[in-house]
Amino acid sequence: RPRCHHRWPARPLPSAQVSLNTALILHSVFALTGIAIGFYLSWQAGHYQIGFLFLISSVLLYVYSAFLKRVPIVGNLLVAALTAFPFIVLLVFEASFLSIVQFENKRFAFDAIVWQVYFYGGFAFFTNLVREMIKDLEDRAGDEENRVTTFAVQFGEKPAKYLTAFVIVLLLAMLS
Repeated sequence: RPRCHHRWPARPLPSAQVSLNTALILHSVFALTGIAIGFYLSWQAGHYQIGFLFLISSVLLYVYSAFLKRVPIVGNLLVAALTAFPFIVLLVFEASFLSIVQFENKRFAFDAIVWQVYFYGGFAFFTNLVREMIKDLEDRAGDEENRVTTFAVQFGEKPAKYLTAFVIVLLLAMLS
């Protein structure tokens, strides 16, 4: 039974609307489809090597699910990084495109894309990190019951709230 069965009993897995086997099959189909589309788009862009980024992200999601979600902060950082990942992919695709075209102010265009990746990717990273940390605080009782060692479980509620507040301050500093 998933560890969220207490907090969200109406969700498909906890309510048994979807079996674990069906969920695993759907996950595999969607992950492989995403990887295939990523390789196809990379090949169409003339840089099939970029497709490995999609494979790596899928592997990282598996590693998170199997191991890292139980490691304080590391799992949260990985989920936040994967949330910002589409902006990195955009940068890689745009950089490969800009490397083959010639026009005036090409450097300015690249610098603008890099700034957008830093800003929007950073925003996605920090907002999702805060979300994950708050979720860990909310799920603390269930995590303790299921022996999931999050930061909130290992160090307590007060330090987890301070750390979350610190990340929020970092996010606000980034936006100013």
